[in-house]
Amino acid sequence: MSQINPETTALHTLNPLNRFSERAEDYVKYRPSYPADAIDIILEGLGENSQLVATDIGAGTGIDSRLLAERGVNVIAIEPNAAMREAAKPHPLIEFRGLQFWRRYIESRLTTVNAYFRFVTTDLFTWKSESNNLPKDFFDFIVISHCFFADPAKRVEANNTYKQIFAISLKNSGYVLLIVQDKKLFKVYDVHQVENQEQEKNVVHKFLAELELELVWYKYLTSTGSRTALSGAKFAKFAQDNLPKKLYMTPMLQQYFGQKHQSNYTLDDYVILAKK
Repeated sequence: MSQINPETTALHTLNPLNRFSERAEDYVKYRPSYPADAIDIILEGLGENSQLVATDIGAGTGIDSRLLAERGVNVIAIEPNAAMREAAKPHPLIEFRGLQFWRRYIESRLTTVNAYFRFVTTDLFTWKSESNNLPKDFFDFIVISHCFFADPAKRVEANNTYKQIFAISLKNSGYVLLIVQDKKLFKVYDVHQVENQEQEKNVVHKFLAELELELVWYKYLTSTGSRTALSGAKFAKFAQDNLPKKLYMTPMLQQYFGQKHQSNYTLDDYVILAKK
């Protein structure tokens, strides 16, 4: 069996079209959503929701897309995996696209060239010449949720792609919403997370500098209310008393991985709003 070398493997070789196909049903059943209040905070001050057009890159089954669409935002959800797209619950304001997505807005474009526009999602991480046909100054809002990499080579590759998408397709008045897990964010910069908001802000600024974005605001959403990680025993007690249980996932973990304890849903994400 061939082994994946994380230092040399290009992102596009990890088979984004098919590698989640057999997991789509489990993803729908077990993947938690985000707090509704967080989405309301994100949209605050951006104008009339019905006038916004957002793109959700790596949308999966559309968790983030639905939260936006339920608030009146028009969403193009880009997901290369057909099984994930098919498992998504439909919504009239969400347009799922994979290997091609450019029908709904063709008539509003000024040039006939755009009638032939096709965006191949698997080219996101190879940036082939076809991907340079991205629409200019089109999106009010771009969402990238949990699609970041701790490995240096992969991080540079992905960030370069994101920067080109921002530069080409994001309106000058537009915003970018980034959702990243706390452990991954701090690991990248070899920083230990503690109750130090100045340190935290520096890490967020470094993260945005790599993407050539400017901070508008950020929020840290955590189940425990603390930036400092609890010990295993303390967290287990906290989870048992306060957090929702993974009723379906826990038996699978216990059966196939020998896990002895009950798993709980936790929240430990940085939600970052930025602009060019």
